[in-house]
Amino acid sequence: RWEAASRLAAQIRQTAAQTTLLGYSHYLDGQAELGAGKPAYAQTAFQKAAEADFTSPTVGLGIAEQISNLGYPRLAKEILLKLQKPMAGNLDYWVLLVTVADRLRDAELRLAACATVYQLQPNSPSARNNYAAALVTLRQQPAEAIKLTMELIARMPDSAISKINHSQALLLNQRTRDAEAVLQAIDSSRLGSEES
Repeated sequence: RWEAASRLAAQIRQTAAQTTLLGYSHYLDGQAELGAGKPAYAQTAFQKAAEADFTSPTVGLGIAEQISNLGYPRLAKEILLKLQKPMAGNLDYWVLLVTVADRLRDAELRLAACATVYQLQPNSPSARNNYAAALVTLRQQPAEAIKLTMELIARMPDSAISKINHSQALLLNQRTRDAEAVLQAIDSSRLGSEES
Protein backbone atom coordinates (compact mmCIF):
# COMPACT_ATOMS: atom_id res chain seq x y z
CA ARG A 1 0.00 0.00 0.00
CA TRP A 2 2.61 2.49 -1.14
CA GLU A 3 0.15 5.26 -1.94
CA ALA A 4 -1.24 5.07 1.59
CA ALA A 5 2.31 5.23 2.97
CA SER A 6 3.00 8.30 0.87
CA ARG A 7 -0.21 9.98 2.11
CA LEU A 8 0.77 9.20 5.70
CA ALA A 9 4.20 10.79 5.15
CA ALA A 10 2.53 13.94 3.82
CA GLN A 11 0.15 14.03 6.81
CA ILE A 12 3.06 13.80 9.23
CA ARG A 13 4.71 16.80 7.60
CA GLN A 14 1.49 18.84 7.99
CA THR A 15 1.06 18.16 11.71
CA ALA A 16 2.77 19.21 14.91
CA ALA A 17 4.62 15.88 14.85
CA GLN A 18 6.65 17.30 11.97
CA THR A 19 9.42 18.49 14.26
CA THR A 20 10.07 15.03 15.69
CA LEU A 21 9.05 12.88 12.73
CA LEU A 22 10.21 14.91 9.73
CA GLY A 23 13.09 12.54 8.96
CA TYR A 24 10.79 9.57 9.39
CA SER A 25 8.23 11.06 6.98
CA HIS A 26 10.89 11.44 4.30
CA TYR A 27 12.09 7.88 4.95
CA LEU A 28 8.48 6.71 4.56
CA ASP A 29 8.26 8.61 1.26
CA GLY A 30 11.44 6.87 0.10
CA GLN A 31 10.01 3.47 0.96
CA ALA A 32 6.84 4.31 -0.95
CA GLU A 33 8.82 5.46 -3.99
CA LEU A 34 10.91 2.29 -3.94
CA GLY A 35 7.77 0.22 -3.67
CA ALA A 36 6.31 2.07 -6.64
CA GLY A 37 9.44 1.31 -8.66
CA LYS A 38 10.86 4.85 -8.64
CA PRO A 39 14.41 4.53 -7.23
CA ALA A 40 15.50 8.06 -8.24
CA TYR A 41 12.61 9.59 -6.27
CA ALA A 42 13.36 7.20 -3.40
CA GLN A 43 16.96 8.40 -3.25
CA THR A 44 15.81 12.03 -3.14
CA ALA A 45 13.45 11.24 -0.26
CA PHE A 46 16.15 9.31 1.61
CA GLN A 47 18.51 12.27 1.11
CA LYS A 48 15.92 14.54 2.74
CA ALA A 49 15.65 12.04 5.61
CA ALA A 50 19.43 12.13 6.03
CA GLU A 51 19.39 15.93 6.15
CA ALA A 52 16.74 16.01 8.89
CA ASP A 53 17.51 16.42 12.57
CA PHE A 54 16.43 13.54 14.78
CA THR A 55 15.18 14.61 18.18
CA SER A 56 14.82 10.91 18.92
CA PRO A 57 18.19 9.23 18.33
CA THR A 58 16.50 5.83 18.44
CA VAL A 59 14.27 6.76 15.50
CA GLY A 60 17.30 8.06 13.62
CA LEU A 61 19.20 4.84 14.31
CA GLY A 62 16.33 2.72 12.97
CA ILE A 63 16.02 4.84 9.84
CA ALA A 64 19.79 4.72 9.23
CA GLU A 65 19.72 0.93 9.50
CA GLN A 66 16.81 0.61 7.06
CA ILE A 67 18.30 3.05 4.56
CA SER A 68 21.62 1.20 4.68
CA ASN A 69 19.89 -2.15 4.19
CA LEU A 70 18.07 -0.71 1.17
CA GLY A 71 21.39 0.09 -0.48
CA TYR A 72 22.06 3.69 0.58
CA PRO A 73 24.91 3.37 3.11
CA ARG A 74 26.30 6.86 2.33
CA LEU A 75 23.01 8.39 3.47
CA ALA A 76 22.93 6.12 6.50
CA LYS A 77 26.41 7.36 7.41
CA GLU A 78 25.17 10.98 7.28
CA ILE A 79 22.45 10.15 9.79
CA LEU A 80 24.73 8.12 12.03
CA LEU A 81 27.43 10.77 12.25
CA LYS A 82 24.82 13.27 13.48
CA LEU A 83 23.77 10.80 16.18
CA GLN A 84 27.26 10.06 17.47
CA LYS A 85 27.09 12.23 20.58
CA PRO A 86 23.71 11.05 21.94
CA MET A 87 24.46 7.42 21.00
CA ALA A 88 28.07 7.36 22.27
CA GLY A 89 27.44 4.48 24.69
CA ASN A 90 24.96 2.56 22.53
CA LEU A 91 26.47 -0.70 21.25
CA ASP A 92 23.85 -1.10 18.48
CA TYR A 93 24.85 2.29 17.10
CA TRP A 94 28.52 1.33 16.83
CA VAL A 95 27.80 -2.11 15.38
CA LEU A 96 25.65 -0.46 12.70
CA LEU A 97 28.43 2.04 12.02
CA VAL A 98 30.82 -0.90 11.46
CA THR A 99 28.34 -2.38 8.96
CA VAL A 100 27.91 0.93 7.15
CA ALA A 101 31.68 1.46 7.05
CA ASP A 102 32.07 -2.03 5.55
CA ARG A 103 29.49 -1.26 2.88
CA LEU A 104 31.25 2.01 2.05
CA ARG A 105 34.71 0.43 2.23
CA ASP A 106 35.64 3.24 4.61
CA ALA A 107 38.57 1.71 6.53
CA GLU A 108 39.12 4.69 8.84
CA LEU A 109 35.48 4.87 9.89
CA ARG A 110 35.52 1.10 10.37
CA LEU A 111 38.58 1.33 12.63
CA ALA A 112 36.98 4.03 14.79
CA ALA A 113 33.73 2.07 15.08
CA CYS A 114 35.51 -1.25 15.76
CA ALA A 115 37.64 0.40 18.46
CA THR A 116 34.52 1.66 20.22
CA VAL A 117 32.72 -1.69 19.94
CA TYR A 118 35.81 -3.29 21.48
CA GLN A 119 35.81 -0.72 24.30
CA LEU A 120 32.14 -1.44 24.98
CA GLN A 121 32.61 -5.23 24.75
CA PRO A 122 36.24 -6.03 25.59
CA ASN A 123 35.49 -9.71 26.24
CA SER A 124 33.69 -10.32 22.94
CA PRO A 125 35.80 -12.45 20.56
CA SER A 126 34.01 -10.90 17.60
CA ALA A 127 34.69 -7.33 18.79
CA ARG A 128 38.33 -8.21 19.47
CA ASN A 129 38.76 -9.87 16.07
CA ASN A 130 37.13 -7.00 14.16
CA TYR A 131 39.25 -4.42 15.96
CA ALA A 132 42.44 -6.39 15.27
CA ALA A 133 41.50 -6.76 11.59
CA ALA A 134 40.79 -3.02 11.34
CA LEU A 135 44.18 -2.22 12.88
CA VAL A 136 45.94 -4.55 10.47
CA THR A 137 44.07 -3.14 7.47
CA LEU A 138 45.31 0.37 8.22
CA ARG A 139 48.70 -0.85 9.48
CA GLN A 140 48.26 0.84 12.83
CA GLN A 141 49.31 -0.08 16.35
CA PRO A 142 51.25 -3.27 15.46
CA ALA A 143 51.85 -4.17 19.11
CA GLU A 144 48.14 -3.90 19.93
CA ALA A 145 47.19 -5.92 16.84
CA ILE A 146 49.51 -8.76 17.76
CA LYS A 147 48.34 -8.75 21.40
CA LEU A 148 44.69 -8.97 20.33
CA THR A 149 45.27 -11.73 17.79
CA MET A 150 47.40 -13.77 20.21
CA GLU A 151 44.58 -13.62 22.75
CA LEU A 152 42.11 -14.75 20.07
CA ILE A 153 44.34 -17.68 19.06
CA ALA A 154 44.55 -18.70 22.73
CA ARG A 155 40.75 -18.61 23.06
CA MET A 156 39.93 -20.14 19.67
CA PRO A 157 42.93 -22.18 18.49
CA ASP A 158 40.97 -23.79 15.63
CA SER A 159 39.61 -20.54 14.15
CA ALA A 160 41.03 -19.97 10.68
CA ILE A 161 39.98 -16.30 10.72
CA SER A 162 41.89 -15.77 13.99
CA LYS A 163 44.96 -17.42 12.50
CA ILE A 164 44.76 -15.36 9.33
CA ASN A 165 44.42 -12.12 11.30
CA HIS A 166 47.26 -13.22 13.59
CA SER A 167 49.51 -13.87 10.59
CA GLN A 168 48.71 -10.38 9.28
CA ALA A 169 49.56 -8.89 12.68
CA LEU A 170 52.84 -10.82 12.65
CA LEU A 171 53.64 -9.39 9.22
CA LEU A 172 52.83 -5.92 10.52
CA ASN A 173 55.44 -6.58 13.22
CA GLN A 174 58.06 -7.71 10.64
CA ARG A 175 57.80 -11.35 11.78
CA THR A 176 57.59 -12.94 8.34
CA ARG A 177 58.71 -16.46 9.28
CA ASP A 178 56.26 -16.64 12.18
CA ALA A 179 53.45 -15.46 9.90
CA GLU A 180 54.36 -18.10 7.33
CA ALA A 181 54.31 -20.83 10.01
CA VAL A 182 50.83 -19.76 11.17
CA LEU A 183 49.50 -19.78 7.61
CA GLN A 184 51.03 -23.17 6.83
CA ALA A 185 49.21 -24.62 9.85
CA ILE A 186 45.83 -23.77 8.26
CA ASP A 187 44.14 -26.55 6.27
CA SER A 188 43.13 -24.55 3.19
CA SER A 189 40.80 -27.30 1.96
CA ARG A 190 38.51 -26.65 4.95
CA LEU A 191 38.19 -22.88 4.52
CA GLY A 192 34.91 -21.19 3.75
CA SER A 193 34.60 -18.59 1.01
CA GLU A 194 35.14 -15.62 3.37
CA GLU A 195 38.21 -17.24 4.91
CA SER A 196 39.64 -18.13 1.50
